[in-house]
Amino acid sequence: MEKKYWRIYAGLGGGFGGAKYVETKFTTEKHALVDAEVEAYDIYNSYEGMHGLFSLEDELEENPDLDEEELAMMEQEDRDAWIEYWVVEETEENKHDDD
Repeated sequence: MEKKYWRIYAGLGGGFGGAKYVETKFTTEKHALVDAEVEAYDIYNSYEGMHGLFSLEDELEENPDLDEEELAMMEQEDRDAWIEYWVVEETEENKHDDD
């Protein structure tokens, strides 16, 4: 696997403005994509329960009979609906782009 520089983008869609440039890493595309996904999850988690995002506590309050599996599935579906992430190989043309 050849290592290259990858520009990592991550964020939340909708009113959150979408994915934004996070950082550039010297790695493989596969590892950069995993890093981008983790970054998007971290951003999602930082807004948990705010602005219409899923909240475990709120859901349990409304539906106390839900089990852990159902709650995990609901959270994953909500997260997948909001997160955005991708990577772009860094080139001389995009090397200094901040978006």
